Order: sequence, then structure tokens, then C-alpha cells
Amino acid sequence: MKKTTHATTLKVAALLCAASLTFGGCGQGINDSATLVNINKGEDKITLGYGNFVARMTQAQYDNYYIQIYGEGDYWSSPADENGDENSQTVQESVKSNVLDDLQDEYVSRQHAKDFDVELTDEQNKNISDTVDKFFEENSEETIKTMGATREYLTRYLEDQYYDQLVEEAAEAEAAKTIKYEDVIQAAFSYVHVYNDKYAEDYVERPDEELKASAEAVASASDFDAAAKEQGLEVEDDVYTRDMSPSEAAEEFRMPEEIYKALKKIDKEGGVSGVIPVEDSGYYVVRLDKFEDEDETNAELDNQLSIYYQDHLKEWLGDLDWEVDDKQWAKVQFDTLFITEEQAKADEAAEEGTEEASEDSQEEAAE
Repeated sequence: MKKTTHATTLKVAALLCAASLTFGGCGQGINDSATLVNINKGEDKITLGYGNFVARMTQAQYDNYYIQIYGEGDYWSSPADENGDENSQTVQESVKSNVLDDLQDEYVSRQHAKDFDVELTDEQNKNISDTVDKFFEENSEETIKTMGATREYLTRYLEDQYYDQLVEEAAEAEAAKTIKYEDVIQAAFSYVHVYNDKYAEDYVERPDEELKASAEAVASASDFDAAAKEQGLEVEDDVYTRDMSPSEAAEEFRMPEEIYKALKKIDKEGGVSGVIPVEDSGYYVVRLDKFEDEDETNAELDNQLSIYYQDHLKEWLGDLDWEVDDKQWAKVQFDTLFITEEQAKADEAAEEGTEEASEDSQEEAAE
């Protein structure tokens, strides 16, 4: 029978929301003080102990999801590639790689927090302290040891989460001073593309005159969608930044420039272009659905603000000398599964049910 002990992990997005877990198996010994990451030629470092703890904390969050789908099997050693490429990373290797990336991003964000006047408030520090206390109150010594948790590690882990989030928010707030909603207004449109699709299963080449006539039928119809359906054409939806020139939009959105030239000429919502010939690509017909799609514009504004932060992040990472000791990192193994307390109870109930069923069967056989 598998031995389990209680553990707890944190939902990173909420920072302070805990979920009870159990785990099975035994962990591999880790030299906590060993250097995992040498930063800027010895100016700073990340220890193997801290890296192991963050990896195991991350693993626990994945286990909470994976076990519901795959059960308590050895999914960590399975290929991360959905196609099952035997040369691809395992799921464990992929997650560990992401952990290293997160450690690096969080490190530079915290180092540059002062650039945006970011520091933790008394309330945030108290939330961290309370969460650390709760974590160690709710977990056994065995579980804490297996996860590699210490108060110092968990405090740093939560602080890093805060700094990473707050620096990103501060950078985006700075970007919002210059990147405005009106600069990224997204116009929504629909289109049909009439061409010879040589990759279609039932491909039969149609003469150019027939393709053009099909496009003209849509362009001249009073009902764009109905005409497209009648011609056996699929209506596609898309957006573009309204203030962009046709050439800029073509480069950004990877569609023919002729489409955006035609859209610029449409002066009302619901207006339809004429037939748009595109060399070596058949014919298009477009309909302007909205001069301003509010949802898409807000999404693009968020995207542009995020890009501003990501550009800062790339610059910071480019100035960082980050050397990982792969031999030490290889010692971090997901050799235990972290199971929700509810799942552990369900497993126990199922096991008891199996034992009772077996006893009933033996009694029936004896009778």
C-alpha cells in the first residue's frame, strides 16, 4: 500500500490561496547550498536548494491538474511533444526548463524593481508572512522535507511572485502614458477568398473566369453571407489596426495589401468591396463590419502594453550573465506525485470499495 503524507501548495496567481495535497514516494537528496545558477561571474547566485524547491512547488501545481487526467501514472517521463517524438523533451524536462526561465525573469524583474519605484507594502509583506506560517502549520515535517521547503525559500518565492507582477504592472502603466486606445483601434471585417485550393481533398481546377464570376456574385449580392454560402465559399473574420497604411497592415497582419486598400475605400459599416484580384492568389471580396471593434481594440491595447514590458525584459536578460550548472539541475527529479487531499480520500475510498467487493466475492464463492 502506498504511503502518503500531507502537503500544501500555493496557487501562484492568487499568491495566498492554499490547497491541501498528499504525496507518495521518496525524494532524492539535494545539496541545498550547491550553486545552481552562477550570476554575473559570481556576483550573485541561486542555490540548488532554492531551485529544487521552486521546481517541486511548480510540479505540485501540475500534479493537481495532470492526475485528474492521467491518474497516478508516470506521466512525467512521457514525451512533452504531443506527437510522441522519442527525441523530444520529457514532460519533466520541459517543465524544469520553464522553471529556469521563470527564475531568470523573476530575478531581473526584482533587480529592476527600483527603476519603477516598486517595493512591497507592509500589507503585502504581512500577507507573505501569514501564508508562510499557514504553509508550515498545515504540513508535516516529512512533506516539508520532501518538497525542500524552508521559510526562507517560501518567503523569497512569494516575494519574487509579487515583484514580477508589480514590475510588469508598473511598466505597463508607464507605457499607457504614450500608447493610447485611439492609437490601436481595430477595424473588423469579413472576407471570402476565391481560388484554386490544390490541397483540397476533392480538388478540381476551375478556370479563372469561373473564379471571378463566383467572386462577383458575392460582391454584388445584397446578402454577403448568403451569397458566399450559395457559392460554396467560407466567410472568414479578421481585424486590422485602422490607422495603419495598407502596406503597414499587410506586413503586420500577413494578408495581401490589396485587401487593406479596398477596406480604406469603404465608408460605411456593412459596406462590401468589389472583386479584388490578387496576383497568383485568385480573388477576394471584403465587407467592413465595424470601424471600431471595442473588444478587439482593448485586447490589442493590452498586447501593446505587454510588448513594452517584454522589450524591457529582453533588454535586462541581454545584460545578464546566467550560467546554469546542468549536473546539479539534473539532480532535481519529480520522483514523487503531489495529490490533492480530495484525490487521496477518493483513492482510499476506492481501495476500500475494492477490498469490500473482493471479500463479498469470496463469501459468495464459499456459499
